[in-house]
Amino acid sequence: MSGDEAFGADLYGRLPGQGNLVFSPASIATALRLVLLGARGETAAQIAAALHLDIPDGAAPARQAAQELQAVSAILSDLAAGDLTLRAPNAMWVQSGLPLEPGFIAAVAAAAAVTVRDADFRQAAEQARQEINQFIAEQTAGKISDLLGPGVVSAATSLVLASAVYLKAAWAHPFPAGATHDAWARASLARAGRTRASRTRISRARAPRSRCPPCGSGPGCATCAATATRRSSCRTPAPGSAW
Repeated sequence: MSGDEAFGADLYGRLPGQGNLVFSPASIATALRLVLLGARGETAAQIAAALHLDIPDGAAPARQAAQELQAVSAILSDLAAGDLTLRAPNAMWVQSGLPLEPGFIAAVAAAAAVTVRDADFRQAAEQARQEINQFIAEQTAGKISDLLGPGVVSAATSLVLASAVYLKAAWAHPFPAGATHDAWARASLARAGRTRASRTRISRARAPRSRCPPCGSGPGCATCAATATRRSSCRTPAPGSAW
């Protein structure tokens, strides 16, 4: 298990378990790595431990964090060059007049292309919160419109690091139009104490499996073929057969 996977598993175990849950461990880890660039001593050690960073003996956690941020940025750049829309904005808002170490500013800019902006948290915390939310909303096409809720930013705030991810791409396995039909679906509105019916598209298509159930090999196994009732036989699958 990689460090990011271990961090995501740890984080998932600490988040509320009721209802639907969507979060990005990679985005949260990016923000923590940015913090680590300016951390030292016990603080740096604890952040590195939470991220499950594999730090060589004698190496500085901040340097390891910078290398991993650069690697992530390179991967995102390669992905963004494809036939899709991918944005992963990282930005930092600092209390106006608050001096920062030049080395820290240079490090975050070099490692993750972080934009550093001034904000007046002391006198206009709510305005600063709205500006941060507007920036993230613009970068995510309105999908993340309220990153910071009311009261999260106050006059005691000195710095805000924000990281988000927006992806728009075609499905790897789109549903064929001929394999869908109109149907009624019911959604329960528990809070309102009623149900709502709406038209939706139901697919009869079956998403391809990544493994053959009988033998564990990849799709298109020339030895085994699984039927809809999960029976198998040792034969070459007929054309058009599906796992």
